[in-house]
Amino acid sequence: MHHFRSNPPSRAIKPRPAMTPAMRLLREVEAHLEETGTSPSTFGRQIIGSSRLVPSLREGGMPTPATIERIRAALTGEANHA
Repeated sequence: MHHFRSNPPSRAIKPRPAMTPAMRLLREVEAHLEETGTSPSTFGRQIIGSSRLVPSLREGGMPTPATIERIRAALTGEANHA
Protein backbone atom coordinates (compact mmCIF):
# COMPACT_ATOMS: atom_id res chain seq x y z
CA MET A 1 0.00 0.00 0.00
CA HIS A 2 1.25 3.50 -0.86
CA HIS A 3 1.44 6.17 1.74
CA PHE A 4 0.93 9.73 0.66
CA ARG A 5 1.77 12.84 2.58
CA SER A 6 -1.25 14.88 3.38
CA ASN A 7 0.64 18.10 2.59
CA PRO A 8 3.18 17.52 -0.17
CA PRO A 9 6.02 20.05 -0.47
CA SER A 10 5.17 23.06 -2.54
CA ARG A 11 6.44 23.02 -6.10
CA ALA A 12 6.49 26.71 -6.70
CA ILE A 13 6.75 27.86 -10.26
CA LYS A 14 10.04 29.59 -10.86
CA PRO A 15 9.65 33.09 -12.25
CA ARG A 16 10.90 33.62 -15.79
CA PRO A 17 14.03 35.73 -15.98
CA ALA A 18 13.54 39.25 -17.26
CA MET A 19 14.25 39.64 -20.96
CA THR A 20 17.71 41.08 -21.39
CA PRO A 21 18.62 43.63 -24.07
CA ALA A 22 20.47 40.86 -25.94
CA MET A 23 17.39 38.64 -25.85
CA ARG A 24 15.17 41.48 -27.13
CA LEU A 25 17.60 42.22 -29.94
CA LEU A 26 17.76 38.55 -30.92
CA ARG A 27 13.95 38.32 -30.91
CA GLU A 28 13.76 41.33 -33.26
CA VAL A 29 16.43 39.89 -35.55
CA GLU A 30 14.76 36.46 -35.65
CA ALA A 31 11.41 38.07 -36.52
CA HIS A 32 13.09 40.09 -39.30
CA LEU A 33 14.77 36.97 -40.70
CA GLU A 34 11.49 35.08 -40.75
CA GLU A 35 9.56 38.00 -42.24
CA THR A 36 12.08 38.68 -45.02
CA GLY A 37 13.25 35.11 -45.64
CA THR A 38 16.85 36.24 -45.18
CA SER A 39 19.30 33.62 -43.97
CA PRO A 40 21.17 34.37 -40.73
CA SER A 41 24.54 34.29 -42.50
CA THR A 42 23.40 36.67 -45.24
CA PHE A 43 21.99 39.09 -42.66
CA GLY A 44 25.27 39.10 -40.74
CA ARG A 45 27.34 39.62 -43.89
CA GLN A 46 25.11 42.51 -44.97
CA ILE A 47 25.29 44.22 -41.58
CA ILE A 48 28.87 43.71 -40.42
CA GLY A 49 30.54 41.54 -43.02
CA SER A 50 30.45 38.44 -40.80
CA SER A 51 28.22 35.41 -41.13
CA ARG A 52 28.68 34.77 -37.37
CA LEU A 53 26.55 37.71 -36.20
CA VAL A 54 23.26 35.84 -35.68
CA PRO A 55 24.87 32.67 -34.27
CA SER A 56 26.75 34.86 -31.81
CA LEU A 57 23.50 36.52 -30.73
CA ARG A 58 21.89 33.10 -30.35
CA GLU A 59 24.76 32.04 -28.10
CA GLY A 60 24.07 35.01 -25.82
CA GLY A 61 26.66 37.45 -27.16
CA MET A 62 26.00 41.18 -27.02
CA PRO A 63 27.38 43.25 -29.89
CA THR A 64 29.04 46.62 -29.50
CA PRO A 65 26.85 49.74 -29.44
CA ALA A 66 27.93 50.60 -33.00
CA THR A 67 26.91 47.15 -34.23
CA ILE A 68 23.58 47.42 -32.40
CA GLU A 69 22.95 50.69 -34.24
CA ARG A 70 23.68 48.99 -37.57
CA ILE A 71 21.38 46.09 -36.70
CA ARG A 72 18.57 48.43 -35.66
CA ALA A 73 19.02 50.44 -38.87
CA ALA A 74 18.75 47.22 -40.90
CA LEU A 75 15.62 46.20 -39.03
CA THR A 76 13.97 49.52 -39.85
CA GLY A 77 15.15 49.49 -43.46
CA GLU A 78 17.70 52.29 -43.07
CA ALA A 79 20.87 50.19 -43.32
CA ASN A 80 24.06 51.14 -45.11
CA HIS A 81 25.59 47.82 -46.09
CA ALA A 82 29.09 46.87 -44.92
